[in-house]
Amino acid sequence: MTEWWLPAGTAVAAVALTYFFCLRPMRRGHCAGNQPSQSSKAQELDQALDRAHHELARLRADAHQNMSGTPDTSPMTRAPILKEDHR
Repeated sequence: MTEWWLPAGTAVAAVALTYFFCLRPMRRGHCAGNQPSQSSKAQELDQALDRAHHELARLRADAHQNMSGTPDTSPMTRAPILKEDHR
């Protein structure tokens, strides 16, 4: 029975230390990921991802419109009109 005291005590100490130094601060909102500099960086990243998703949706819609046979009238994608010189 005495050979179980050290492993059991170590396991209890590990659980207690994990609770006091990891779980309890996270429940209170004081974990490392909730620092103001981290949250602002995360917010900027979320905004950049939102912009990228909107741009991707717009590009997919443009590609779908071009594949459906509807002529694209934007000036950037039209072929230039070449004038021939008839001398």
